[in-house]
Amino acid sequence: MKKLNYLLKTFLLLTLIVSCSEDDAPVIDGPNRNISNIVLNKQNSFVGEDIALTFDASNYESITVTSDDSNISITLISETSYTITSTKALAGYVDIATTIGEETEIDQVYVTFTEHGTTDYQTIEGITIGESNINNLKLLLGEAEAKTDYSVSNTNEETGDVTITTYEIWHYLSRGLSFLIREGIQDVVSVRILGTSWGIEVDGEIKPGVPYPYEIGNLGNFSNADGILMDDVIAEFGALADENKSISEESVNVRYNYPLITETINGDFYFTSDDIDDYQGKALKYMVLD
Repeated sequence: MKKLNYLLKTFLLLTLIVSCSEDDAPVIDGPNRNISNIVLNKQNSFVGEDIALTFDASNYESITVTSDDSNISITLISETSYTITSTKALAGYVDIATTIGEETEIDQVYVTFTEHGTTDYQTIEGITIGESNINNLKLLLGEAEAKTDYSVSNTNEETGDVTITTYEIWHYLSRGLSFLIREGIQDVVSVRILGTSWGIEVDGEIKPGVPYPYEIGNLGNFSNADGILMDDVIAEFGALADENKSISEESVNVRYNYPLITETINGDFYFTSDDIDDYQGKALKYMVLD
């Protein structure tokens, strides 16, 4: 006889929403259970990286932890401790089965694995620009290593009224990413993907960052000796009209703006040059997708 204690997907989605970080990992408990205090150190991870599963167990003869998905690997650490990993991007259940006599009780946990990098210039490290929010960032990437504020003022030409929109920038220094978060709504507005070493000043101290290490669409990645060249950007997205090019007053930073590199995403590409049209052989410093 089997008694199935399933964790409903709705409950798990609510758990994902209210969970804030690995420190706030879900704890699943209940009365009269063979398995209690089920803890995942995180429910969202990346392909090839581990999720730790622990729980308490009582009133059982045997325990098995399995998944119906052959891409999910489960490694025994101890009878009540396991690591879960996956060889591909997926979402699925892991079963914890306890047996005593002819009765089996099954508990389930729900895990999600995401691929590093981006293939569509919209979803970067599992975060989708314009769709993901601050909770997705916390669950998948954890807390940012540095945060700064940013605001934009707009004046209504007819009334003269000024509106100010405030943002928070979450800098993931060890990942080469900075996400722009709109305060209030807390949605992800844009991402800056860094191709060179960089830093953010926080409380008078410069915190260093590294280049983004993973694949970016068809452009490759920054880990090559030459990084990503602007030649590759032009080859991917085409030549630009003059009105989509700009250069800083110091004649150093050049910006190439592609209004739509996908159906919804705008792309800005920055490189160093003293000539706005001299892009050949120039390394991409960073890109902004919004």
